Amino acid sequence: MAGQKAEKKEEDGEEDVEAGAPAKRGKVIKFGWIEGVFMRCLLNIWGTMLFLRLTWLVGQAGLIQVRLLFGSTMPHGNPANSPRSPSLCCSS
Repeated sequence: MAGQKAEKKEEDGEEDVEAGAPAKRGKVIKFGWIEGVFMRCLLNIWGTMLFLRLTWLVGQAGLIQVRLLFGSTMPHGNPANSPRSPSLCCSS
């Protein structure tokens, strides 16, 4: 009985799928060489550099000074309320 099902699947061109595994439906998204390879490599390199640089910075300056540095350079609250917002400088 199982042999007949396997033969029928081979004739239909279907693969033997486990009972609990969901079948693939729809299109497979394919990335080009820029999105799929180049950007992923750059993100990996930048992440490693940032990790190494931040650990060195914390080691040199100390945890409190690094937190002060990040607190002074990162925006807080709503970006529309920031002083650099074009909506504030160009409103009539």
